[in-house]
Amino acid sequence: MPENAPPADFELRVSPTLDAPAELQEIARLYWEHDGLDPYGNGVLWTRKTTEIDFKPWSGTVHYAAAAGGVATSRTFDCPTCGEPLTLSSRQTLADARRGLSPECRKCNGTINERAAAVLDPSTVEKRQGKAKADKRERAAAEAARENDALRVQEEAALEQMRRAAIAAQYPSETEDPGEYDLVHASVTDKVGALAVIQALGFSSGLVHVGRYAEADIAPTVDMSVELLAAAWRARLLLVHPSSPSNAFVWSEDDPAELGSSIYTERTNFTVPGGSTLARRMEQFAGYLRDHLELASLWSTQRRELRDLAKTLVAEEAIRYFRHQLADHGFPDPAEHHLETLRSHAERGSRHFSLGQLYRMAWTSARNAASAYERNRGMSKEKAAAHGVNSFVGWVQRGLDAPAELGDHFREDFELPLTAATDVVFRVVLDLSPMRALPGDIDAALEGSPDEELRRACNDRIPDRHEVMEWLRTNAEWEPDDFRSGLERVGGEDFELCGPGCAHERAPMVAYQSSRLIDRIVSRVGARDAAVVTAEAMSIGNENDYRGRSGDLVLAHVARALGWTSADREDDEREDLPVAF
Repeated sequence: MPENAPPADFELRVSPTLDAPAELQEIARLYWEHDGLDPYGNGVLWTRKTTEIDFKPWSGTVHYAAAAGGVATSRTFDCPTCGEPLTLSSRQTLADARRGLSPECRKCNGTINERAAAVLDPSTVEKRQGKAKADKRERAAAEAARENDALRVQEEAALEQMRRAAIAAQYPSETEDPGEYDLVHASVTDKVGALAVIQALGFSSGLVHVGRYAEADIAPTVDMSVELLAAAWRARLLLVHPSSPSNAFVWSEDDPAELGSSIYTERTNFTVPGGSTLARRMEQFAGYLRDHLELASLWSTQRRELRDLAKTLVAEEAIRYFRHQLADHGFPDPAEHHLETLRSHAERGSRHFSLGQLYRMAWTSARNAASAYERNRGMSKEKAAAHGVNSFVGWVQRGLDAPAELGDHFREDFELPLTAATDVVFRVVLDLSPMRALPGDIDAALEGSPDEELRRACNDRIPDRHEVMEWLRTNAEWEPDDFRSGLERVGGEDFELCGPGCAHERAPMVAYQSSRLIDRIVSRVGARDAAVVTAEAMSIGNENDYRGRSGDLVLAHVARALGWTSADREDDEREDLPVAF
Protein backbone atom coordinates (compact mmCIF):
# COMPACT_ATOMS: atom_id res chain seq x y z
CA MET A 1 0.00 0.00 0.00
CA PRO A 2 1.34 3.50 -0.82
CA GLU A 3 2.33 5.37 2.35
CA ASN A 4 0.01 8.31 1.66
CA ALA A 5 -3.05 6.27 0.60
CA PRO A 6 -6.06 6.99 2.86
CA PRO A 7 -7.78 3.98 4.42
CA ALA A 8 -10.87 2.57 2.76
CA ASP A 9 -14.20 4.14 3.64
CA PHE A 10 -15.98 0.87 3.15
CA GLU A 11 -15.94 -2.63 4.51
CA LEU A 12 -15.08 -5.42 2.06
CA ARG A 13 -15.03 -9.11 2.85
CA VAL A 14 -14.37 -11.93 0.38
CA SER A 15 -15.75 -15.41 1.15
CA PRO A 16 -14.36 -18.15 -1.10
CA THR A 17 -16.81 -20.48 -2.84
CA LEU A 18 -16.05 -23.79 -1.14
CA ASP A 19 -16.81 -26.05 -4.11
CA ALA A 20 -14.86 -23.84 -6.50
CA PRO A 21 -11.38 -24.91 -7.63
CA ALA A 22 -8.52 -23.34 -5.71
CA GLU A 23 -7.45 -21.45 -8.85
CA LEU A 24 -10.82 -19.66 -9.01
CA GLN A 25 -10.70 -18.87 -5.29
CA GLU A 26 -7.28 -17.32 -5.86
CA ILE A 27 -8.65 -15.27 -8.77
CA ALA A 28 -11.40 -13.92 -6.48
CA ARG A 29 -8.85 -12.95 -3.83
CA LEU A 30 -6.55 -11.24 -6.32
CA TYR A 31 -9.45 -9.44 -8.00
CA TRP A 32 -10.80 -7.87 -4.80
CA GLU A 33 -7.49 -7.13 -3.08
CA HIS A 34 -6.99 -3.37 -2.64
CA ASP A 35 -4.65 -0.87 -0.96
CA GLY A 36 -7.15 1.68 0.25
CA LEU A 37 -8.16 4.80 -1.60
CA ASP A 38 -6.37 6.72 -4.32
CA PRO A 39 -5.04 9.90 -2.64
CA TYR A 40 -5.52 11.89 -5.85
CA GLY A 41 -8.80 10.66 -7.26
CA ASN A 42 -10.56 9.14 -4.19
CA GLY A 43 -11.20 5.95 -6.16
CA VAL A 44 -10.36 2.49 -4.87
CA LEU A 45 -6.64 1.75 -5.25
CA TRP A 46 -6.72 -1.84 -6.50
CA THR A 47 -3.59 -3.87 -5.82
CA ARG A 48 -3.34 -5.11 -9.40
CA LYS A 49 -4.84 -4.46 -12.80
CA THR A 50 -7.24 -7.04 -14.15
CA THR A 51 -4.80 -7.72 -17.01
CA GLU A 52 -2.35 -9.00 -14.40
CA ILE A 53 -4.75 -11.74 -13.29
CA ASP A 54 -4.66 -15.09 -15.12
CA PHE A 55 -8.42 -15.58 -15.59
CA LYS A 56 -8.51 -16.53 -19.29
CA PRO A 57 -8.43 -20.30 -18.75
CA TRP A 58 -11.71 -19.97 -16.79
CA SER A 59 -13.74 -17.23 -18.38
CA GLY A 60 -13.59 -14.53 -20.97
CA THR A 61 -14.50 -11.92 -18.33
CA VAL A 62 -12.52 -11.40 -15.15
CA HIS A 63 -15.40 -10.51 -12.79
CA TYR A 64 -17.30 -13.65 -13.84
CA ALA A 65 -14.30 -15.78 -12.88
CA ALA A 66 -13.93 -13.83 -9.61
CA ALA A 67 -17.66 -14.27 -8.86
CA ALA A 68 -17.30 -18.02 -9.37
CA GLY A 69 -14.33 -18.15 -6.99
CA GLY A 70 -15.88 -16.20 -4.12
CA VAL A 71 -18.46 -13.70 -2.86
CA ALA A 72 -17.38 -10.14 -2.06
CA THR A 73 -19.67 -8.45 0.52
CA SER A 74 -19.64 -4.85 1.71
CA ARG A 75 -21.77 -4.31 4.81
CA THR A 76 -21.24 -0.60 4.36
CA PHE A 77 -23.90 -0.65 1.67
CA ASP A 78 -27.32 -2.33 1.39
CA CYS A 79 -29.12 -3.73 -1.62
CA PRO A 80 -32.01 -1.36 -2.47
CA THR A 81 -34.19 -4.29 -3.52
CA CYS A 82 -33.83 -6.82 -0.68
CA GLY A 83 -32.21 -4.66 2.00
CA GLU A 84 -29.47 -7.19 2.63
CA PRO A 85 -25.75 -6.24 2.80
CA LEU A 86 -24.54 -5.56 -0.71
CA THR A 87 -22.83 -8.49 -2.44
CA LEU A 88 -20.67 -7.06 -5.19
CA SER A 89 -20.85 -8.15 -8.82
CA SER A 90 -17.69 -6.34 -9.86
CA ARG A 91 -15.36 -3.53 -8.96
CA GLN A 92 -17.70 -1.20 -10.83
CA THR A 93 -20.54 -2.18 -8.45
CA LEU A 94 -18.46 -0.98 -5.49
CA ALA A 95 -17.58 2.25 -7.29
CA ASP A 96 -21.28 2.89 -8.02
CA ALA A 97 -22.23 2.26 -4.38
CA ARG A 98 -19.54 4.68 -3.17
CA ARG A 99 -20.89 7.36 -5.52
CA GLY A 100 -24.36 7.05 -3.96
CA LEU A 101 -25.96 4.98 -6.66
CA SER A 102 -28.10 1.95 -5.78
CA PRO A 103 -26.65 -1.17 -7.40
CA GLU A 104 -28.38 -4.46 -6.65
CA CYS A 105 -26.77 -7.39 -4.89
CA ARG A 106 -25.78 -10.50 -6.76
CA LYS A 107 -28.94 -12.36 -5.81
CA CYS A 108 -31.30 -9.64 -6.92
CA ASN A 109 -29.32 -8.88 -10.07
CA GLY A 110 -29.26 -12.56 -11.04
CA THR A 111 -26.97 -12.25 -14.05
CA ILE A 112 -23.71 -12.46 -12.16
CA ASN A 113 -24.77 -15.62 -10.30
CA GLU A 114 -25.83 -17.24 -13.57
CA ARG A 115 -22.46 -16.44 -15.08
CA ALA A 116 -20.66 -17.75 -12.00
CA ALA A 117 -22.71 -20.95 -12.11
CA ALA A 118 -21.82 -21.37 -15.77
CA VAL A 119 -18.15 -21.07 -14.91
CA LEU A 120 -18.59 -23.78 -12.24
CA ASP A 121 -20.76 -26.07 -14.43
CA PRO A 122 -18.98 -29.49 -14.70
CA SER A 123 -19.51 -29.64 -18.45
CA THR A 124 -18.11 -26.15 -18.79
CA VAL A 125 -15.24 -27.07 -16.52
CA GLU A 126 -14.48 -30.14 -18.62
CA LYS A 127 -14.68 -28.10 -21.82
CA ARG A 128 -12.56 -25.41 -20.25
CA GLN A 129 -9.99 -27.91 -19.06
CA GLY A 130 -9.83 -29.40 -22.54
CA LYS A 131 -9.39 -25.95 -23.98
CA ALA A 132 -6.75 -25.19 -21.38
CA LYS A 133 -4.84 -28.31 -22.37
CA ALA A 134 -5.18 -27.45 -26.04
CA ASP A 135 -4.04 -23.90 -25.33
CA LYS A 136 -1.11 -25.27 -23.37
CA ARG A 137 -0.14 -27.56 -26.24
CA GLU A 138 -0.54 -24.66 -28.66
CA ARG A 139 1.63 -22.43 -26.48
CA ALA A 140 4.22 -25.19 -26.19
CA ALA A 141 4.19 -25.69 -29.97
CA ALA A 142 4.46 -21.94 -30.53
CA GLU A 143 7.35 -21.75 -28.09
CA ALA A 144 9.06 -24.68 -29.80
CA ALA A 145 8.52 -22.99 -33.17
CA ARG A 146 10.00 -19.77 -31.81
CA GLU A 147 12.99 -21.67 -30.48
CA ASN A 148 13.41 -23.48 -33.81
CA ASP A 149 13.12 -20.19 -35.69
CA ALA A 150 15.69 -18.60 -33.42
CA LEU A 151 18.00 -21.58 -33.89
CA ARG A 152 17.47 -21.50 -37.65
CA VAL A 153 18.22 -17.78 -37.78
CA GLN A 154 21.33 -18.40 -35.71
CA GLU A 155 22.46 -21.24 -37.99
CA GLU A 156 21.71 -19.19 -41.11
CA ALA A 157 23.73 -16.29 -39.72
CA ALA A 158 26.66 -18.60 -38.97
CA LEU A 159 26.42 -20.17 -42.45
CA GLU A 160 26.22 -16.74 -44.05
CA GLN A 161 29.33 -15.68 -42.15
CA MET A 162 31.22 -18.75 -43.39
CA ARG A 163 29.99 -18.18 -46.95
CA ARG A 164 31.07 -14.53 -46.88
CA ALA A 165 34.52 -15.67 -45.77
CA ALA A 166 34.66 -18.25 -48.61
CA ILE A 167 33.60 -15.62 -51.17
CA ALA A 168 36.19 -13.13 -49.91
CA ALA A 169 38.92 -15.78 -50.07
CA GLN A 170 38.00 -16.92 -53.58
CA TYR A 171 37.25 -13.53 -55.12
CA PRO A 172 39.53 -10.69 -53.96
CA SER A 173 38.24 -7.17 -54.44
CA GLU A 174 41.28 -6.15 -56.50
CA THR A 175 44.08 -7.79 -58.47
CA GLU A 176 47.71 -6.89 -59.02
CA ASP A 177 47.40 -7.82 -62.71
CA PRO A 178 45.56 -5.11 -64.69
CA GLY A 179 44.34 -7.83 -67.07
CA GLU A 180 46.91 -7.35 -69.85
CA TYR A 181 47.66 -11.08 -70.21
CA ASP A 182 43.96 -11.96 -70.35
CA LEU A 183 43.30 -9.22 -72.90
CA VAL A 184 46.00 -10.60 -75.20
CA HIS A 185 44.56 -14.11 -75.05
CA ALA A 186 40.86 -13.21 -75.18
CA SER A 187 38.87 -13.60 -78.37
CA VAL A 188 37.22 -10.70 -80.17
CA THR A 189 33.84 -11.88 -78.89
CA ASP A 190 35.17 -11.95 -75.32
CA LYS A 191 36.37 -8.35 -75.62
CA VAL A 192 33.21 -7.12 -77.31
CA GLY A 193 31.17 -8.85 -74.60
CA ALA A 194 33.14 -7.23 -71.79
CA LEU A 195 32.95 -3.75 -73.33
CA ALA A 196 29.24 -4.16 -74.08
CA VAL A 197 28.51 -5.20 -70.50
CA ILE A 198 30.48 -2.25 -69.14
CA GLN A 199 28.78 0.14 -71.56
CA ALA A 200 25.29 -1.19 -70.79
CA LEU A 201 25.59 -1.71 -67.04
CA GLY A 202 28.74 -0.02 -65.78
CA PHE A 203 27.73 2.06 -62.78
CA SER A 204 29.55 5.01 -61.29
CA SER A 205 30.39 2.69 -58.39
CA GLY A 206 32.54 0.60 -60.74
CA LEU A 207 30.38 -2.49 -60.30
CA VAL A 208 28.27 -4.28 -62.92
CA HIS A 209 25.01 -5.92 -61.87
CA VAL A 210 22.71 -7.47 -64.48
CA GLY A 211 19.49 -7.92 -62.51
CA ARG A 212 17.28 -9.01 -65.43
CA TYR A 213 18.82 -9.77 -68.81
CA ALA A 214 15.62 -8.75 -70.59
CA GLU A 215 16.14 -5.19 -69.34
CA ALA A 216 19.94 -5.07 -69.56
CA ASP A 217 20.24 -4.22 -73.30
CA ILE A 218 23.64 -5.90 -73.58
CA ALA A 219 22.71 -7.63 -76.85
CA PRO A 220 19.55 -7.98 -78.97
CA THR A 221 18.46 -11.24 -77.30
CA VAL A 222 18.61 -12.56 -73.76
CA ASP A 223 20.52 -15.66 -74.92
CA MET A 224 23.11 -13.53 -76.68
CA SER A 225 23.44 -11.25 -73.64
CA VAL A 226 24.06 -14.27 -71.42
CA GLU A 227 26.62 -15.68 -73.86
CA LEU A 228 28.55 -12.41 -74.14
CA LEU A 229 28.71 -11.86 -70.39
CA ALA A 230 29.67 -15.49 -69.75
CA ALA A 231 32.38 -15.31 -72.43
CA ALA A 232 33.84 -12.17 -70.85
CA TRP A 233 33.76 -13.80 -67.41
CA ARG A 234 35.40 -17.03 -68.62
CA ALA A 235 38.11 -14.94 -70.29
CA ARG A 236 38.67 -13.14 -66.94
CA LEU A 237 37.81 -9.78 -68.47
CA LEU A 238 35.01 -9.53 -65.92
CA LEU A 239 35.70 -10.67 -62.36
CA VAL A 240 33.31 -11.58 -59.57
CA HIS A 241 33.33 -8.94 -56.83
CA PRO A 242 33.14 -10.19 -53.22
CA SER A 243 30.17 -7.90 -52.53
CA SER A 244 28.01 -10.33 -54.54
CA PRO A 245 25.21 -11.86 -52.42
CA SER A 246 25.52 -15.46 -51.29
CA ASN A 247 22.65 -16.55 -53.53
CA ALA A 248 24.70 -15.50 -56.57
CA PHE A 249 26.83 -18.63 -56.12
CA VAL A 250 26.21 -22.35 -56.43
CA TRP A 251 27.29 -24.07 -53.21
CA SER A 252 28.47 -27.62 -52.69
CA GLU A 253 25.77 -30.14 -51.81
CA ASP A 254 28.16 -31.88 -49.42
CA ASP A 255 29.31 -28.72 -47.64
CA PRO A 256 26.94 -25.72 -47.86
CA ALA A 257 29.82 -23.39 -46.94
CA GLU A 258 32.00 -24.59 -49.84
CA LEU A 259 31.83 -22.70 -53.12
CA GLY A 260 30.88 -24.62 -56.24
CA SER A 261 32.18 -23.83 -59.70
CA SER A 262 29.14 -21.95 -61.04
CA ILE A 263 27.45 -18.61 -60.47
CA TYR A 264 24.09 -17.02 -61.22
CA THR A 265 25.26 -14.17 -63.41
CA GLU A 266 22.08 -12.10 -63.07
CA ARG A 267 22.64 -11.87 -59.28
CA THR A 268 26.40 -11.37 -59.33
CA ASN A 269 28.30 -8.12 -58.90
CA PHE A 270 31.12 -7.94 -61.45
CA THR A 271 34.16 -5.72 -61.65
CA VAL A 272 37.24 -5.63 -63.88
CA PRO A 273 40.92 -6.50 -63.26
CA GLY A 274 43.13 -3.94 -61.56
CA GLY A 275 43.96 -2.42 -58.21
CA SER A 276 42.73 1.18 -58.23
CA THR A 277 39.31 2.38 -57.11
CA LEU A 278 36.46 0.48 -58.73
CA ALA A 279 35.18 3.37 -60.83
CA ARG A 280 38.66 4.39 -62.00
CA ARG A 281 39.56 0.77 -62.72
CA MET A 282 36.49 0.26 -64.90
CA GLU A 283 37.17 3.45 -66.83
CA GLN A 284 40.79 2.41 -67.47
CA PHE A 285 39.89 -1.14 -68.43
CA ALA A 286 37.25 0.04 -70.90
CA GLY A 287 40.07 2.01 -72.55
CA TYR A 288 42.27 -1.10 -72.65
CA LEU A 289 39.44 -3.03 -74.30
CA ARG A 290 39.05 -0.38 -76.99
CA ASP A 291 42.81 -0.43 -77.62
CA HIS A 292 42.80 -4.22 -78.05
CA LEU A 293 39.87 -3.96 -80.46
CA GLU A 294 41.71 -1.58 -82.78
CA LEU A 295 41.22 -2.91 -86.31
CA ALA A 296 44.87 -2.50 -87.27
CA SER A 297 45.95 -5.05 -84.66
CA LEU A 298 43.37 -7.75 -85.45
CA TRP A 299 44.49 -10.95 -87.14
CA SER A 300 42.64 -12.33 -90.13
CA THR A 301 40.97 -14.95 -87.91
CA GLN A 302 39.82 -12.23 -85.53
CA ARG A 303 38.50 -10.16 -88.44
CA ARG A 304 36.45 -13.10 -89.65
CA GLU A 305 35.11 -13.54 -86.12
CA LEU A 306 34.20 -9.85 -85.99
CA ARG A 307 32.51 -10.01 -89.42
CA ASP A 308 30.36 -12.94 -88.33
CA LEU A 309 29.48 -11.19 -85.06
CA ALA A 310 28.51 -7.99 -86.89
CA LYS A 311 26.15 -9.84 -89.25
CA THR A 312 24.61 -11.79 -86.37
CA LEU A 313 23.96 -8.55 -84.51
CA VAL A 314 22.34 -6.97 -87.58
CA ALA A 315 19.98 -9.94 -87.96
CA GLU A 316 19.07 -10.04 -84.26
CA GLU A 317 18.57 -6.26 -84.04
CA ALA A 318 16.19 -6.47 -87.02
CA ILE A 319 14.20 -9.25 -85.33
CA ARG A 320 14.13 -7.28 -82.07
CA TYR A 321 12.79 -4.22 -83.88
CA PHE A 322 10.16 -6.26 -85.75
CA ARG A 323 8.88 -7.79 -82.50
CA HIS A 324 8.80 -4.33 -80.92
CA GLN A 325 6.73 -3.03 -83.84
CA LEU A 326 4.30 -5.94 -83.54
CA ALA A 327 3.88 -5.18 -79.83
CA ASP A 328 3.22 -1.52 -80.64
CA HIS A 329 0.31 -2.65 -82.83
CA GLY A 330 -0.98 -4.85 -80.01
CA PHE A 331 0.09 -8.17 -81.53
CA PRO A 332 1.78 -11.04 -79.67
CA ASP A 333 5.16 -12.51 -80.51
CA PRO A 334 5.04 -14.81 -83.54
CA ALA A 335 4.77 -18.53 -82.82
CA GLU A 336 8.03 -20.43 -82.46
CA HIS A 337 8.03 -21.87 -85.99
CA HIS A 338 7.29 -18.42 -87.40
CA LEU A 339 10.18 -17.01 -85.36
CA GLU A 340 12.47 -19.58 -86.97
CA THR A 341 11.31 -18.40 -90.41
CA LEU A 342 11.82 -14.79 -89.35
CA ARG A 343 15.32 -15.51 -88.05
CA SER A 344 16.45 -17.41 -91.15
CA HIS A 345 15.34 -14.56 -93.44
CA ALA A 346 16.77 -11.88 -91.15
CA GLU A 347 20.11 -13.72 -91.26
CA ARG A 348 19.82 -13.94 -95.02
CA GLY A 349 19.05 -10.25 -95.19
CA SER A 350 22.03 -9.37 -92.97
CA ARG A 351 24.31 -10.73 -95.70
CA HIS A 352 22.90 -8.27 -98.26
CA PHE A 353 21.30 -5.27 -96.55
CA SER A 354 22.04 -2.66 -93.93
CA LEU A 355 20.28 -2.69 -90.58
CA GLY A 356 18.43 0.48 -91.60
CA GLN A 357 17.06 -1.30 -94.68
CA LEU A 358 15.97 -4.27 -92.57
CA TYR A 359 14.30 -1.83 -90.16
CA ARG A 360 12.28 -0.45 -93.10
CA MET A 361 11.19 -4.00 -94.02
CA ALA A 362 10.28 -4.77 -90.40
CA TRP A 363 8.31 -1.54 -89.94
CA THR A 364 6.40 -2.03 -93.19
CA SER A 365 5.67 -5.69 -92.38
CA ALA A 366 4.26 -4.85 -88.94
CA ARG A 367 2.08 -2.15 -90.51
CA ASN A 368 0.88 -4.67 -93.11
CA ALA A 369 -0.07 -7.02 -90.28
CA ALA A 370 -2.13 -4.24 -88.66
CA SER A 371 -3.87 -3.44 -91.97
CA ALA A 372 -4.73 -7.10 -92.55
CA TYR A 373 -6.14 -7.37 -89.03
CA GLU A 374 -8.37 -4.33 -89.58
CA ARG A 375 -9.62 -5.58 -92.96
CA ASN A 376 -10.37 -9.11 -91.75
CA ARG A 377 -12.47 -8.90 -88.61
CA GLY A 378 -12.30 -12.63 -88.07
CA MET A 379 -8.50 -12.70 -88.06
CA SER A 380 -6.87 -13.49 -84.72
CA LYS A 381 -3.95 -11.45 -83.46
CA GLU A 382 -1.74 -14.54 -83.69
CA LYS A 383 -2.55 -14.88 -87.40
CA ALA A 384 -1.91 -11.18 -87.87
CA ALA A 385 1.58 -11.63 -86.36
CA ALA A 386 2.18 -14.57 -88.72
CA HIS A 387 1.04 -12.37 -91.62
CA GLY A 388 3.67 -9.84 -90.55
CA VAL A 389 6.37 -12.52 -90.68
CA ASN A 390 5.28 -13.57 -94.16
CA SER A 391 5.36 -9.94 -95.24
CA PHE A 392 8.92 -9.59 -93.93
CA VAL A 393 9.96 -12.70 -95.86
CA GLY A 394 8.48 -11.16 -99.00
CA TRP A 395 10.29 -7.87 -98.47
CA VAL A 396 13.64 -9.64 -98.07
CA GLN A 397 13.09 -11.49 -101.35
CA ARG A 398 11.94 -8.28 -103.04
CA GLY A 399 15.10 -6.54 -101.88
CA LEU A 400 17.22 -9.32 -103.37
CA ASP A 401 15.31 -9.23 -106.66
CA ALA A 402 15.19 -5.44 -107.02
CA PRO A 403 17.80 -3.75 -104.80
CA ALA A 404 17.11 -0.36 -106.40
CA GLU A 405 13.62 -0.36 -104.87
CA LEU A 406 14.80 -0.80 -101.28
CA GLY A 407 14.45 2.87 -100.36
CA ASP A 408 16.52 4.83 -97.89
CA HIS A 409 17.88 3.44 -94.63
CA PHE A 410 15.72 3.87 -91.55
CA ARG A 411 17.26 5.77 -88.65
CA GLU A 412 17.70 4.29 -85.19
CA ASP A 413 14.46 4.21 -83.21
CA PHE A 414 15.18 6.07 -80.00
CA GLU A 415 12.24 4.37 -78.31
CA LEU A 416 14.25 1.17 -78.83
CA PRO A 417 17.94 2.16 -78.88
CA LEU A 418 20.43 -0.29 -80.32
CA THR A 419 21.97 -2.59 -77.76
CA ALA A 420 25.46 -2.09 -76.38
CA ALA A 421 27.05 -4.96 -78.34
CA THR A 422 25.87 -3.50 -81.67
CA ASP A 423 27.09 -0.06 -80.67
CA VAL A 424 30.52 -1.43 -79.71
CA VAL A 425 30.99 -3.48 -82.90
CA PHE A 426 29.90 -0.78 -85.34
CA ARG A 427 30.67 2.56 -83.72
CA VAL A 428 33.70 1.63 -81.59
CA VAL A 429 35.47 -1.10 -83.58
CA LEU A 430 34.40 -0.70 -87.22
CA ASP A 431 33.81 3.07 -87.05
CA LEU A 432 30.68 2.62 -89.17
CA SER A 433 27.09 3.74 -88.85
CA PRO A 434 25.20 0.66 -87.60
CA MET A 435 22.07 1.72 -89.50
CA ARG A 436 23.68 2.57 -92.87
CA ALA A 437 26.60 0.11 -93.06
CA LEU A 438 26.12 -2.40 -95.87
CA PRO A 439 27.78 -5.84 -95.77
CA GLY A 440 30.26 -4.55 -98.36
CA ASP A 441 31.17 -1.68 -96.04
CA ILE A 442 31.84 -4.15 -93.25
CA ASP A 443 33.98 -6.33 -95.52
CA ALA A 444 35.93 -3.29 -96.73
CA ALA A 445 36.61 -2.15 -93.17
CA LEU A 446 37.94 -5.61 -92.34
CA GLU A 447 40.19 -6.01 -95.38
CA GLY A 448 43.85 -6.72 -94.81
CA SER A 449 45.55 -7.99 -91.68
CA PRO A 450 49.01 -8.03 -90.08
CA ASP A 451 49.21 -11.84 -90.46
CA GLU A 452 52.11 -11.92 -92.93
CA GLU A 453 54.21 -9.51 -90.90
CA LEU A 454 53.56 -11.46 -87.73
CA ARG A 455 54.53 -14.77 -89.36
CA ARG A 456 57.68 -13.23 -90.82
CA ALA A 457 58.65 -11.81 -87.43
CA CYS A 458 58.07 -15.24 -85.88
CA ASN A 459 60.36 -16.90 -88.45
CA ASP A 460 63.04 -14.27 -87.89
CA ARG A 461 63.22 -15.17 -84.20
CA ILE A 462 63.91 -18.86 -84.91
CA PRO A 463 67.66 -19.83 -84.97
CA ASP A 464 69.39 -20.94 -88.16
CA ARG A 465 68.91 -24.70 -88.58
CA HIS A 466 72.35 -25.24 -90.14
CA GLU A 467 74.04 -24.01 -86.98
CA VAL A 468 71.89 -26.31 -84.85
CA MET A 469 72.51 -29.33 -87.09
CA GLU A 470 76.27 -28.73 -87.04
CA TRP A 471 76.18 -28.77 -83.24
CA LEU A 472 74.18 -32.02 -83.15
CA ARG A 473 76.62 -33.75 -85.51
CA THR A 474 79.81 -32.61 -83.79
CA ASN A 475 78.88 -32.52 -80.10
CA ALA A 476 79.08 -35.87 -78.35
CA GLU A 477 77.82 -34.74 -74.95
CA TRP A 478 74.08 -34.89 -75.62
CA GLU A 479 72.15 -38.12 -75.02
CA PRO A 480 69.93 -39.64 -77.75
CA ASP A 481 67.27 -40.55 -75.17
CA ASP A 482 67.08 -36.88 -74.18
CA PHE A 483 66.47 -36.00 -77.84
CA ARG A 484 63.48 -38.35 -77.90
CA SER A 485 62.08 -37.02 -74.60
CA GLY A 486 62.59 -33.47 -75.89
CA LEU A 487 60.34 -34.24 -78.85
CA GLU A 488 57.75 -35.63 -76.47
CA ARG A 489 57.85 -32.46 -74.39
CA VAL A 490 57.52 -30.12 -77.39
CA GLY A 491 54.63 -32.22 -78.72
CA GLY A 492 52.71 -31.51 -75.53
CA GLU A 493 53.39 -27.76 -75.51
CA ASP A 494 50.56 -25.23 -75.85
CA PHE A 495 52.40 -22.50 -77.70
CA GLU A 496 51.34 -18.89 -77.76
CA LEU A 497 50.81 -17.95 -81.40
CA CYS A 498 52.48 -14.93 -82.95
CA GLY A 499 49.73 -14.85 -85.57
CA PRO A 500 47.58 -17.16 -87.69
CA GLY A 501 49.70 -19.86 -89.36
CA CYS A 502 52.93 -18.92 -87.57
CA ALA A 503 55.57 -21.57 -86.86
CA HIS A 504 54.18 -22.23 -83.39
CA GLU A 505 50.80 -23.34 -84.72
CA ARG A 506 52.09 -26.59 -86.27
CA ALA A 507 55.08 -27.17 -83.98
CA PRO A 508 53.34 -29.77 -81.73
CA MET A 509 52.27 -31.78 -84.81
CA VAL A 510 55.81 -31.69 -86.27
CA ALA A 511 57.20 -32.88 -82.93
CA TYR A 512 54.65 -35.69 -82.78
CA GLN A 513 55.45 -36.90 -86.32
CA SER A 514 59.19 -36.66 -85.60
CA SER A 515 58.69 -38.86 -82.52
CA ARG A 516 57.02 -41.47 -84.69
CA LEU A 517 59.89 -41.33 -87.21
CA ILE A 518 62.64 -41.82 -84.64
CA ASP A 519 60.76 -44.74 -83.10
CA ARG A 520 60.61 -46.45 -86.50
CA ILE A 521 64.29 -46.14 -87.41
CA VAL A 522 66.09 -46.32 -84.06
CA SER A 523 66.38 -50.13 -84.12
CA ARG A 524 68.03 -50.07 -87.58
CA VAL A 525 70.53 -47.21 -87.35
CA GLY A 526 71.10 -46.74 -83.63
CA ALA A 527 69.88 -44.06 -81.23
CA ARG A 528 72.32 -41.22 -82.08
CA ASP A 529 72.07 -41.62 -85.87
CA ALA A 530 68.28 -41.93 -85.58
CA ALA A 531 68.20 -38.61 -83.72
CA VAL A 532 70.39 -36.87 -86.34
CA VAL A 533 68.36 -38.28 -89.25
CA THR A 534 65.14 -37.19 -87.56
CA ALA A 535 66.57 -33.71 -86.96
CA GLU A 536 67.40 -33.42 -90.67
CA ALA A 537 63.93 -34.62 -91.61
CA MET A 538 62.30 -31.91 -89.50
CA SER A 539 62.90 -29.45 -92.33
CA ILE A 540 59.85 -30.99 -93.99
CA GLY A 541 57.86 -29.26 -91.24
CA ASN A 542 58.85 -25.90 -92.74
CA GLU A 543 56.87 -26.64 -95.89
CA ASN A 544 53.32 -25.40 -95.35
CA ASP A 545 50.91 -22.91 -96.85
CA TYR A 546 52.17 -20.10 -94.64
CA ARG A 547 55.90 -20.97 -94.88
CA GLY A 548 56.18 -21.02 -91.12
CA ARG A 549 59.43 -22.64 -89.95
CA SER A 550 57.76 -25.14 -87.63
CA GLY A 551 60.43 -27.82 -88.17
CA ASP A 552 63.28 -25.42 -87.32
CA LEU A 553 61.38 -24.23 -84.25
CA VAL A 554 60.99 -27.79 -82.91
CA LEU A 555 64.65 -28.53 -83.64
CA ALA A 556 65.77 -25.41 -81.78
CA HIS A 557 63.60 -26.25 -78.74
CA VAL A 558 64.97 -29.80 -78.51
CA ALA A 559 68.59 -28.70 -79.06
CA ARG A 560 68.28 -25.97 -76.44
CA ALA A 561 67.18 -28.61 -73.92
CA LEU A 562 70.21 -30.75 -74.88
CA GLY A 563 72.61 -27.89 -74.13
CA TRP A 564 72.95 -26.05 -77.42
CA THR A 565 73.42 -22.27 -77.36
CA SER A 566 73.73 -19.87 -80.27
CA ALA A 567 77.32 -19.09 -81.27
CA ASP A 568 76.63 -15.35 -81.04
CA ARG A 569 74.20 -15.56 -78.12
CA GLU A 570 75.51 -12.52 -76.32
CA ASP A 571 74.87 -10.32 -79.36
CA ASP A 572 71.70 -12.02 -80.54
CA GLU A 573 68.62 -9.98 -79.67
CA ARG A 574 66.48 -13.06 -80.31
CA GLU A 575 67.50 -14.43 -76.93
CA ASP A 576 65.39 -11.69 -75.34
CA LEU A 577 62.29 -12.68 -77.29
CA PRO A 578 60.43 -15.39 -75.38
CA VAL A 579 57.84 -16.04 -78.08
CA ALA A 580 59.96 -18.47 -80.05
CA PHE A 581 61.25 -20.31 -77.01
